[in-house]
Amino acid sequence: MSSEPEKAEKEKMPLTPKSEEAPHISLKEEDAEGHDATGSTTPKSSSGWDGKLRLEKRAELVNPEAISDAEYSDEEQVLAGESIEADEDLLDDYPTDTTEIDLVHARISSLPSLKLSRFKASLSELAPTLTELDLYDNLIAHIKNLDSLTNLTSLDLSFNKIKHIKHLSALTQLTDLYFVQNKISDIEGLEGLSKLRNLELAANRIREIKNLEHVSALEELWLGKNKITEIKGLSTLQNLKILSIQSNRMRSISGLTSLPHLEELYISHNALTSLSGLEECKGLRVLDISNNQVEKLD
Repeated sequence: MSSEPEKAEKEKMPLTPKSEEAPHISLKEEDAEGHDATGSTTPKSSSGWDGKLRLEKRAELVNPEAISDAEYSDEEQVLAGESIEADEDLLDDYPTDTTEIDLVHARISSLPSLKLSRFKASLSELAPTLTELDLYDNLIAHIKNLDSLTNLTSLDLSFNKIKHIKHLSALTQLTDLYFVQNKISDIEGLEGLSKLRNLELAANRIREIKNLEHVSALEELWLGKNKITEIKGLSTLQNLKILSIQSNRMRSISGLTSLPHLEELYISHNALTSLSGLEECKGLRVLDISNNQVEKLD
């Protein structure tokens, strides 16, 4: 038990400066990828394996050992965060005539939990005008209840828990589709998406490029941070301009001869030993082959 003088002395002590001992959660000024955490709402560019600009979370765990060892825990230095009760209506604070809803980083596990029926217009009534839907960084595991959004042109379900691409065939106007950092093993479920121009599947569990014949209008394909060993299955993508296949398991370059309009190729962080296979890519403007094992320029 602490004596009265000791208690008084503790109360006078200021919080330990960040440079001496970091609190459990610290706001980042700027991380290694250039994301801004100073309050700016301007998204910064990602590492290159993901082509979309998104706002990042603004807190990080700087001493994770506190999770497993109570010795490092100090309740006085834990920054207060916002918690959402499981039965809380996430949209309570929005006026019923709102036209824009931001629910990213909200840990939503299913679309019904949004309780959109509280609004004057239901989700189906919004369908004629809704063109962009961002649900990234939540807990969504299954794609459903989107069939009525037939005018949707952009759908972002990145940073969720999705294992299978399903139930998108009704979204025939989609031009941009994002599934970055989920649990997807197979490229599938793209039937009916003939207008798709940009497909992002980076940071998943994909081993093989396949089933892209239904999206022949594709201009950008992002497949970085997967487990792909060879480039194939691209013969129908005659309009492809950007291909990102960084941080995979590539040992050689092949399968690019059928891409006459390819302008940008990102293939860094693989196990390439030569540039052989690029001979037919005469329209390339950008080539990133850094962090490989290339010894000479052939």
